[in-house]
Amino acid sequence: MKAVTISNWVLISIYVLLVIYTLMTVNRSGNDAAGRGMELGFAVLGAFLLASLIVLNIIPYKASKITALVILSLPFAISLIGGIRHFLALQKQRRDAVAAENGSFYFEDKERQRMAAAIAAGDVAQLKALLQKPQPLLNESGYQSTTLLSFAATRTFDNDNPEPILACMELLVQHGATVQGPDSAYAPVHFMTCPAGSAALLAWFLQKGADPNVRPADASPILFEVMKYGDEQREKVQLLLDHGADPNALAASNGYHVGALYSPLLFAAHQELWDVCQLLLERGADPSYQVPEEVELIRIMKQTSYYAGNTESQGENLAIIMAKHEKKYAESGQMPEAYTVFKRFLNTKSTPKS
Repeated sequence: MKAVTISNWVLISIYVLLVIYTLMTVNRSGNDAAGRGMELGFAVLGAFLLASLIVLNIIPYKASKITALVILSLPFAISLIGGIRHFLALQKQRRDAVAAENGSFYFEDKERQRMAAAIAAGDVAQLKALLQKPQPLLNESGYQSTTLLSFAATRTFDNDNPEPILACMELLVQHGATVQGPDSAYAPVHFMTCPAGSAALLAWFLQKGADPNVRPADASPILFEVMKYGDEQREKVQLLLDHGADPNALAASNGYHVGALYSPLLFAAHQELWDVCQLLLERGADPSYQVPEEVELIRIMKQTSYYAGNTESQGENLAIIMAKHEKKYAESGQMPEAYTVFKRFLNTKSTPKS
């Protein structure tokens, strides 16, 4: 029991020092009234608990001393358990990250895991050897609807040397891999990878016959997808237009991520992609298109803060979107050069030739 008693006094001393430290630093700069009140309350509560534990440790009974030890050890035990759980979670994250890199995270069967590993390593010869025998699961989707072709496409992201990966993709297509994948309910590979992927990756898919007007169920056309985020947005839009994308295809009516029934031109203006706006107009986009007033989502949105102060009774059009951005630019005192150039182009286009 002597060891238990000494352990209790050591732990009590540590907690006393913590309470004293809390009381001494409660009025430090940067600590607001609410913070001071909470810290003071915890310190007072801690002091009462410590007083009770001191009494338990003084009482000459084995049970009281063991009870005090258990209570004093609880914070350390909880911290230790939390630390172990955090460590195990980090280890799992690292394993998952490695598995995502080599493809084993997405595919359960050994054959696709081997092919994915060859793709990740850019080992064209190894992949070619693996494809010499029939691969019935070549187009089957694994975890997160990932196929070997879509996995290969993601390996080109932020890759300084994507050529070996593209060569692997070429091999996959030669052996029967398809852009659509096994199920038409899933978005095609080029649709899923075009925002984060490079323009070169999109060009590769289009050269393989990928649909430049693809729009999965309840989604907007791929032309909108490439304008949401990512780099080389103008280059991607131009590629799609060069391969026959409709510059006046409308967004889905559900309004997810893209304004309901927006045209590509309206969405580009909404995204402040003024160089893309000019490109779309040059390729036949309708500058007079206006979102139908009867669109239910528009009526709902006009009741929200997004439309606060907008007294227009019609649906959105290019002029309304430009006016919103121009007001914002004027208030900030920073007028983007790209906007000025586009506005000049628009004025020139609308001015009748003499």
